[in-house]
Amino acid sequence: NMPAPEVERVLMSSADFATTPHQLVFLADYMGRLGNHTRALDLLRQATLRTQGLPEAYAKALALAVYLQDDGAIKWASLGILGQEWPEDESDVTAKARRNAEALLVRLREEDKNEEADQFAKQLKEVLQRDVVVKVSWSGDADVDLMVEDPTGSICSYRQPRTAGGGVLMGNPNDTLERSAGAGYAEAYC
Repeated sequence: NMPAPEVERVLMSSADFATTPHQLVFLADYMGRLGNHTRALDLLRQATLRTQGLPEAYAKALALAVYLQDDGAIKWASLGILGQEWPEDESDVTAKARRNAEALLVRLREEDKNEEADQFAKQLKEVLQRDVVVKVSWSGDADVDLMVEDPTGSICSYRQPRTAGGGVLMGNPNDTLERSAGAGYAEAYC
């Protein structure tokens, strides 16, 4: 029941003591629940600066950016989301990022901000390209587990399906209880 500015001051002081980017994401969630959406968005940006490709920070930031109608933040969050692979069970995150990016492009063109729209469209095209895709496929009773060491030194495997460098393991046949005959199995690293 303290005044809002006092609560914000205390919470922002705790950001100085955050030792991990995940603590900043937690703090941003709290700030957002208190209605300080702009400050929450700032904390999420800080979190992504501390750790490259922090997926949950970009996903939360996109929701805040859309709520605040902050074009710059929508661009940043959309590019951050679409620049990474996401597991199939989180495909809604990329779908939202695409929808919001496309809506922003349409709005920029309607407002005759064609140069800005062209630049954003170019950035979107660039982040949607993947440098490396490794795919392993097989059939029969074998079980092949794909492990890839990415440039950051992180190992991407079924135990750690997302790496700090943004790599994601897609598909694990152990998650599938039954396959139809001849369908085969596959794992991919993107």
